[in-house]
Amino acid sequence: MSPALEKYVRLFGKLRTDKNSQRWTDQTYFRAPHKPLLLLAVIDRFADGELTQNFIQPTPELAQDFLIYWKRVMPPSAAASYVLPFFHLQGDGFWHLRAVEGKADTLSATKQMKYASQLVGMVQGATLDADLYDVLCTAEGRAVLSQVLIDTYFVEALRPLVREQSEINTQARTYCRQLLAHDTSHGPTLPRAARKQGFRRAVVWAYERRCAFCGIRLITPDGRVVVDAAHIIPWKVTHNDDPQNGLALCKLCHWTFDEGLVTVTSAYFLKGSEQLRFQPNLPAQIISLTDRLILKPDNPSYWPDADAFAWHREHRFLKP
Repeated sequence: MSPALEKYVRLFGKLRTDKNSQRWTDQTYFRAPHKPLLLLAVIDRFADGELTQNFIQPTPELAQDFLIYWKRVMPPSAAASYVLPFFHLQGDGFWHLRAVEGKADTLSATKQMKYASQLVGMVQGATLDADLYDVLCTAEGRAVLSQVLIDTYFVEALRPLVREQSEINTQARTYCRQLLAHDTSHGPTLPRAARKQGFRRAVVWAYERRCAFCGIRLITPDGRVVVDAAHIIPWKVTHNDDPQNGLALCKLCHWTFDEGLVTVTSAYFLKGSEQLRFQPNLPAQIISLTDRLILKPDNPSYWPDADAFAWHREHRFLKP
């Protein structure tokens, strides 16, 4: 083991975390798991080749990666945001925040940060110690430091779940890249969790996190986005995860599309079912979308397939 790796084994093993038996359970040794989970998400990005320079940006994608880990190991009632560890890791000596131009003094005077709007308003991103960056560019360094984070901050029963999630995340990101290149051949061989996550990543990215029907784009303070990835023709029918068989839709639009209450015409206009008007429905928001042109990705290769919409009109759309 190199001296640099030995150094970061020590530092990763003694992160400054909140220790409170009232807030945290014995599953994380009564310590806040935010920092180790964010670092695991960052290490995954090194492993996938997504970090090719020493600069980590506070993006919705990183927020999602953090939340995926969080949901795997924490109880459903526990809420979290990647903002806390992204900001507070600067206290551990190897994570250095780079301020937005003109915000350096404000950032240095800030002691707490809770919201993504604060983070992106003050922080361009973070750089790592140069020798830590070099360590994380190696497979050995990533494996050793991931093991330190998992073994130090999670009880034995949780460790396999964290490792499994790391593998799923890697598979999902690889599958996302394949889908964006219109290679769907790997879907049937993937675990369901990795396939679904990869499809969602590809479709939500293609639509820039905006609902194709109503146009809403909304990111919560903890980094979650309002849209889902919806299949036009269900996976069980075609086993087709190509982005052209997908739509980014908000929760309401997703539900109404799956239920056949709305469909899309051959000219890409929305059409509402007459059954929306049944009493006691009050579908004003959905009816207002009728005859509206759907929003499509900027890249025409990801535009939804007209034949898929024809299938939806035939097999899902509720007719009078």
